[in-house]
Amino acid sequence: MDVHKESIEIAIAVETRIFVSAVSTRMQSLGRRYMRYFNAMYQSTRMQWEGRYKSSLINSDRYLLTFIRYIEFNPERAGMVEHPGEYTCLSYLVNAWQAKDRLIHHHPIYRQLGTGTDERQASYLELFRHHIDNDTVHEIRAALNQELY
Repeated sequence: MDVHKESIEIAIAVETRIFVSAVSTRMQSLGRRYMRYFNAMYQSTRMQWEGRYKSSLINSDRYLLTFIRYIEFNPERAGMVEHPGEYTCLSYLVNAWQAKDRLIHHHPIYRQLGTGTDERQASYLELFRHHIDNDTVHEIRAALNQELY
């Protein structure tokens, strides 16, 4: 047993948990402050979101691409649109069709899909030729429902 390697892995795991916890706390705080602002601005008392903030650790490039597909397909699964490209509040339009959006920047894993813009775009579009299977959707939802501290 390599004690040094095990110590490094434990330190990384602890640092990751601390970081995830800090991000989770910040997001919850942001949500509460925004809700107070929105309700004061529009004289409302309703909740703005269905549930509380949840986080899930993404620990591989493959899972990240699957998770991106999961998010991009959500409006279609909800019956809001027939294709992710019809929903304008997602990164799909930026990644698949090179639409301009100053808030969305290409993730490094997206840049690895090809050597140039056309190749990356074609690779990204290929990811959406098929839906995510139901087992994978259920696995992602189960992971999102686990608490990360």
